Amino acid sequence: EIESFGLGSFRLMRPKASVVLDSGIPDKDGSLPTLMKQMGEDQVWFVGAINGTYEVAKREFFHQARLAAGLLAISAASTFEQGAHAFRIGAVTSPEEARTPATVYLSWSEKTDHLGFGRQWRQGQDYQIDSTLADQLRVAPVFATMLRILQQSRHNKLEGAIVRAVYWFSDAHKDPAAVMRLVKFWSCIESFFSQEDDITRAVSIGTAAVLTFGAFGFVPRSNYVATRRRLAALYAKRSKAVHDGMHDHVDASDLADLSQWAAWLILSMAEMSDRYTEAKHILEQSIALNEKQSRT
Repeated sequence: EIESFGLGSFRLMRPKASVVLDSGIPDKDGSLPTLMKQMGEDQVWFVGAINGTYEVAKREFFHQARLAAGLLAISAASTFEQGAHAFRIGAVTSPEEARTPATVYLSWSEKTDHLGFGRQWRQGQDYQIDSTLADQLRVAPVFATMLRILQQSRHNKLEGAIVRAVYWFSDAHKDPAAVMRLVKFWSCIESFFSQEDDITRAVSIGTAAVLTFGAFGFVPRSNYVATRRRLAALYAKRSKAVHDGMHDHVDASDLADLSQWAAWLILSMAEMSDRYTEAKHILEQSIALNEKQSRT
């Protein structure tokens, strides 16, 4: 329904040859129509300008594209019941990341010698930014705060942690392995709460407290203890993957819960970025709230 959607200094656009020509780039050999056809009409362009040498500008532009994809993935995870599990949102910056509708492969059955073929459709649904969603994102204060943090050149410790968390959230969407998506969603959370010796305690208490007692109150107070315990159990699954090499112990509900909680944690941290400069201060208050909750 819309031709363009602003993302701070950048924008998403429908593919149009005029975007290139209006920028003053001449098509001397007339190859633009062919290139447009090869890129496909169903793609969305990430458009903007970066100053620097070619390699520096290219590297920073791709970095910003991935962060923008991560922010949209967080938006999806925070508003859908199954979190980010149903989506595969990413910036196509290499051939390996290109989106194809299906994969066709040759096969045969044990019971016959006839050669056949199978088709495996890509996982994940499209995240469609229509006029309604675009308006909702534009007026959401935390969305503007996130864009400012992601696109500014200097960061304090909390802002730097937010950028790292968005990077890992974006990277999780590109990974086809469920266990690696779990590990990368945990990397989002660890960006904020990994400074304690007992990391399981820090990530479970810190995340549950922010989600419960933070500005958005995503988790009801009556569910605080259950959420904290569920987070500890999910971190144990992460440890089994990283330290024991397990890879078949993660299910869809794990990814749905963790992706949604990681998304709301990142948004909550951005909301508190005008009052805190380090995540450790937020963790200290989270631990104090946990002790108070235990006494009551």
